[in-house]
Amino acid sequence: MNKLILVFFIAYNAFSQDIIDTKRFESSDGIVLIEFWEEWNKSNQCKWLRDLEGVSCYRMRMNSTLAKKMKVSVLPTLVLFDESEYVEKWEGDITFSLPSGTKKRVQKSVDELNINQF
Repeated sequence: MNKLILVFFIAYNAFSQDIIDTKRFESSDGIVLIEFWEEWNKSNQCKWLRDLEGVSCYRMRMNSTLAKKMKVSVLPTLVLFDESEYVEKWEGDITFSLPSGTKKRVQKSVDELNINQF
């Protein structure tokens, strides 16, 4: 039984981003993408974020100081930052999912930021 729990824990965590708090975010460098979330919406986490290149992806609670500052009111919401400065925001809809094509739009924005840093 313990092996089964351990395998589930490893598999579950392999698909999720690290959780970050506002203080840690404020000291972060580079391009950062935050997925705002809550426990009740765990099944709708954006697992495809782990496939993005050139960006650090994290999860943050919807009731955080940063979420309030960004006026997050719907889940999921993704917010892209460069050196802790706001770049772009993508919001979910009434079905608690992001519109199709969001992954490509996010990667394009990240790629543009990476190109502009040279």
